[in-house]
Amino acid sequence: MALLPIGRVRNTLRYDKGEASFVALFIDDQRQAETVAGKLTTLLGNRKLDVLSFHETQAEMAGIISLDRLFNYLLQFLVGLVIAAGIMNTLLMSVFERQREFGVMLAIGMEPRQIVKLVLAESLLIGVAGLVLGTILTVPWYAYMSSVGIDFSRLVGENYSAGGVLVDPVLKFRLYFESGLIIGVVLFGLTLSAGLYPAYRAGRLPPVESLKQI
Repeated sequence: MALLPIGRVRNTLRYDKGEASFVALFIDDQRQAETVAGKLTTLLGNRKLDVLSFHETQAEMAGIISLDRLFNYLLQFLVGLVIAAGIMNTLLMSVFERQREFGVMLAIGMEPRQIVKLVLAESLLIGVAGLVLGTILTVPWYAYMSSVGIDFSRLVGENYSAGGVLVDPVLKFRLYFESGLIIGVVLFGLTLSAGLYPAYRAGRLPPVESLKQI
């Protein structure tokens, strides 16, 4: 490493005061880095300039982000399975406990498909109630974490870096709108899917045998 007066370096490399060898462009959404780089390349035309995204200039940091995203998807998948299993267990136990009730409904003329629709409607209500309650409980916590966050400077210090890039020791959350929408739709879909088997079992109950249940 050599520390030199910037004027002398400019003269040596034949740079004017207004010229630079490297210009960093910061954007709000790092997911658009490749798109912005492509647009800049087209805009600059045939000039002797290289437009590189952080995936190329800081490949190690890009790898850390990709690995973190992969583990995040895996965690979301596992949480989704736990949620679906819990809902299916709840609905299945509800079907078993109400066999006599379903038997009476079938005996007085209700069709099996109507029983199936009834159980699916219950699954739908559980999904809606879960999303609403989950949103109410999550929004205040997310608002705090996105604006204030948790300060880990005592544990990692003020100059913590990862992949050669300084990292803010204050941990904050950021949820993109489309990501939140996808999570909500997937969880809602899992809730409805978890109700399919209990609904099928409810529609297949024989009326006479069901009426014998106490």
